[in-house]
Amino acid sequence: MKPLDYLIDLVEDTRHAFMQARHDITAEEAGAVTQGTRALLRATRRKAQREAEDRTEELKTAEFLQDQFEAAVALFSFQEIV
Repeated sequence: MKPLDYLIDLVEDTRHAFMQARHDITAEEAGAVTQGTRALLRATRRKAQREAEDRTEELKTAEFLQDQFEAAVALFSFQEIV
């Protein structure tokens, strides 16, 4: 297992959980989900830069998956709470 493999799992698990709730999630909640995983990826990127980590292939893959996830979320229509 590579050191940052957990990031790929994080994005994939978040995407899966989102898809399970897609008919009941609000736009605000969807934004919070994508912002949360994005924040963790940014923090990990800063940590890798601070530690001069040169093995960031998993981070790049996780960021790519996150970009795809955010693009898909942008296409969904969401539950409106009245």
